Amino acid sequence: MLALSLAACSSDDAVENNGNGKFTQGEGFIGVNILMPTEGTGTRANDDLNNGKEDEFEVKNATILFFHGDDEANAVYYKSEIIGEQWSEDFENDESGEFEDPSNTEGKEKTRITSTSTKAVKIDDMSKMPTDKIFAYVVVNVNESKLNTIAEGTKFSEFSKNVLASTPAVLGGNLKGEIGEGGLLMTNAPVSASAGGNVASQGVVYTAVEIHKDKIMKTEAEAKSNPAACIYVERASAKVTVENAIDDTKSNIDMNGQTVAFEVVGWQIINTEPQFYNTRQSEPTEWLDYFSEHHDKTTYPNTLYRFVARDYFVPTLPDDNHTLAYRTYFGKDLQYDKNATLENTVAVDAAANWLAVTDAKTHMPRAFVPENTFDVQRQISQNTTQVALKVKFNGGKDFYTISNDAALYGSETDVNNAITAKVQTIYKVDKWVKDAAQELADAKSVSVTGAVAAAVKTSETGKDDLGYTISVTFTGASYDDLTDETKSAWKAIKAEAETAYTVALYKGGMSFYNVRIKHFGDFETPWSAAFVNKAYETTPGINSTDYIYANNEANYLGRYSVVRNNWYDIKLASIKKLGSAEPKDVKADPTPDDQVEEDQYISVHVHILPWVLRTQNVEI
Repeated sequence: MLALSLAACSSDDAVENNGNGKFTQGEGFIGVNILMPTEGTGTRANDDLNNGKEDEFEVKNATILFFHGDDEANAVYYKSEIIGEQWSEDFENDESGEFEDPSNTEGKEKTRITSTSTKAVKIDDMSKMPTDKIFAYVVVNVNESKLNTIAEGTKFSEFSKNVLASTPAVLGGNLKGEIGEGGLLMTNAPVSASAGGNVASQGVVYTAVEIHKDKIMKTEAEAKSNPAACIYVERASAKVTVENAIDDTKSNIDMNGQTVAFEVVGWQIINTEPQFYNTRQSEPTEWLDYFSEHHDKTTYPNTLYRFVARDYFVPTLPDDNHTLAYRTYFGKDLQYDKNATLENTVAVDAAANWLAVTDAKTHMPRAFVPENTFDVQRQISQNTTQVALKVKFNGGKDFYTISNDAALYGSETDVNNAITAKVQTIYKVDKWVKDAAQELADAKSVSVTGAVAAAVKTSETGKDDLGYTISVTFTGASYDDLTDETKSAWKAIKAEAETAYTVALYKGGMSFYNVRIKHFGDFETPWSAAFVNKAYETTPGINSTDYIYANNEANYLGRYSVVRNNWYDIKLASIKKLGSAEPKDVKADPTPDDQVEEDQYISVHVHILPWVLRTQNVEI
């Protein structure tokens, strides 16, 4: 499942001492088993479980926090214990050389989980052990999150919503895929007590895990042989990679009758959450019976209810009579039900900010991304974490485009000639020139002809709206000889004509695209223009997402989002059209994540956990 599985296990044995374990005096030990994450088959057609790189599940330290109470939500903080700082005595160093890891640039041995390891957590004074239920929460690679320092008496329901800054120092990784010395932060994952998939899950979703007190032992050795709970943890960040899966270097874009070659220069993550809850907030009571009426139920009947997995986790512990646990697939972030204030809303066009296309074998480079989810009403560009792509055309040489014109112009002379021809056909311009020439001819008693020319402005960077200026000249007379009234009319006509067309400059041949990251995507939440709410056309005041999604949460909730511990692999399938000439800022972009127009981004296939790898095929 997740980056790590900390699994300690339940038992049906009778509990002694009024529910306080087998003894109440002296020291006690709780066994905690730590398992290496294993690749395997997910419960959905779009699940592809993949461990990722070794530094993505490396353990630097871990702390277990104990809460006590009648139930998880109302349990209060009791104490914490460090269960691992120096892991070398428990985990092997990777000396085999079989695991090629580009992230290990210094060639040093790395301590990582390579086999099952059991830790025993010591309780110094059993007489102080609470008599009600004990719940456990694990923090792996604490870094600067301060998750292991909380006030006594804090309710778990409050603690789980501690707000942390989405900084590399807290998450452990950054948008350039670098992992800090402290490793990636991991915390308890919410899991369901009953299955979903082909049925709506009926079980409770729990995060803090009850410790079975009959498994608190007198000695460390006994504790290691008798684990006391099953705890699953997940990374606090998501992971993104971008692959070029296009077979050749030719686009579908023509210049002078020739198909234009392209090169994907780089990518970066934009529009990210500045904060996150320390624990993923799953809301099963709202979501358990959601399914898409458009999902292929005949071919994929076991993936009908998408928020809880159909198959449970199977820890590989001997004689394990553990409580069944099922993956949950979504969560609420801090700005879930409001238009979000996000960071990095526009790609920074500096060479150091762009990551190279990911190698399909090593899956490097990568990016570690904060969780970002939202409801269907807010499934719009300004709320959605995106991948910005930078693609080079025309061999890296400048070219221009003009609005409503499919041609690409490779020189300033060519685009000036083209925009001049267009401006000359504008009725107001053509009429004024002819009338002004006649006015001059009458005044001078000579033959006069007039001509309009357009020239694009210059720029050192790409521009979607470069701008151009218009000038008028006469043969046989001068513009200065015109009446003030005629000149005044020209100024108004000129200003209007200079905005009639949009000229774009693709500096260095660079074109920019934004790809919105899908979570459930087209598999479990399919969408097409045929599904839109046609009432939009006749109902005043209806907003754009009501039109696009008919405000249908069951059909579309989670179609787009970034959820922690998911690996989103963006595969570029084809390039159908030019993007923008400059990076696009999405800060206030209300465009729905799906469009009615056929030329928008299509086809994003998703795979989540140990990372669940979610692959997204994109045509742009």
